[in-house]
Amino acid sequence: MYYPKSKIVSDQYTNGNELVYRTSKKPYTGKYHILANGKLYTGTNAADGVPQELVYTALNDYLEEGNTLNTATNTYYDSIRRQQNITPPMVELLEPKYTQPTVKYPVLTRYFLRRTNNAIFTEVSLEDYTAIKNKDKKYNWGIYIPFELPWSTSGAYIKGTNERMVLLTEQRYKVYGFTQYITNYTEFSI
Repeated sequence: MYYPKSKIVSDQYTNGNELVYRTSKKPYTGKYHILANGKLYTGTNAADGVPQELVYTALNDYLEEGNTLNTATNTYYDSIRRQQNITPPMVELLEPKYTQPTVKYPVLTRYFLRRTNNAIFTEVSLEDYTAIKNKDKKYNWGIYIPFELPWSTSGAYIKGTNERMVLLTEQRYKVYGFTQYITNYTEFSI
């Protein structure tokens, strides 16, 4: 199977103390590579022979207790974080709270995040937007592109205005796919 270079960490080496074969549970010594999903395989890269899946020794012990791989992987890394006093990044974002627009103030600002590696958008609160934009260590800010969108709530051409703002925002911040995410251009209209 082909993996782009950006999705693989190749040419790693283990001395036999930290990795075992997933199926046979025997210790592994030699070159290995890591895929973007966190899985480990024998060989310098994915094209090196017939790669066999590896797991960390501590992770293998956890799996033998009947736990699933996702749970085990998270628990394994959580234990490393605890040992080294590393606080885990925040994974939950606050839901945005809107104030009711009025005729006097017919525009509001909406705040969004886009995942850097794919076109997944999330609307967030001003607090989350500001924290991620300022690279707050409580958040896993490196995986997001924060951006804001001025949003009209009244006027004769509300739909066209908001549609143009979404397109301009997509181009300005290079958050391609945003025009497919926002489809209701009259949302919050008064």
